[in-house]
Amino acid sequence: MTGLGPVEKNPTIGDKVFAQLEHALIIGEFVPGQRLVTRTVAASMNVSPTPVREALNRLVSSLALQMDDNRVYCVSRLNPQQLDELYKIRLALEGMAAEEATRRMDDETLAELHSIHSEMSECVERKDHRTALDYNRAFHFSLYEAAHLPMLYAKIRECWVLIGSHFNLLYPEQGRRRTGLHNHQIILDAVVARDPQAVRAALEFDLRHSLARLHASLTAMAASAQHHM
Repeated sequence: MTGLGPVEKNPTIGDKVFAQLEHALIIGEFVPGQRLVTRTVAASMNVSPTPVREALNRLVSSLALQMDDNRVYCVSRLNPQQLDELYKIRLALEGMAAEEATRRMDDETLAELHSIHSEMSECVERKDHRTALDYNRAFHFSLYEAAHLPMLYAKIRECWVLIGSHFNLLYPEQGRRRTGLHNHQIILDAVVARDPQAVRAALEFDLRHSLARLHASLTAMAASAQHHM
């Protein structure tokens, strides 16, 4: 491999900017369709526009962002077909991770899941939906990490970069109904019972419910946009 030489192993500014933007997308810091102005993002991160532009372009390549007609970066808004495709992938990957995690579950991780669930419940009670969303992510990722399958975990993370912003469409309705909390409790109960198939079934039910709610939200948004045309 004479054409390949040593590279700098430390993360570059561009890598750090990309990681931070990717994390913001995962936790729902942005909403679908939100515009991201390069200079504004750069100023908020205290870096020059160049690494931000590079990171935004990488996110366009991964379909997490898109460019509007004015070449402005926007958070991708998934259409119903894309949503269905993404959830088929999520059901396969996250179901597999949940099943394997149950087989490898230790008491420390189980206690962590209970703690996250309790914190999320308190957030919903005080209508702090922004923080509740973050705890929702923490619950799922703590479960998947327990599978100890790093390649699978990385693929799941890629899915959440695409879907994270859309979770904002579920609140405050989902908070009022406490649906997410109820579904998480069923998952927890199955984990406590050390029943991998039941955990997978409970997780898939949770995902299918969020898919149905997202479809309803997208339909309502489309109808509202049509009404105002």
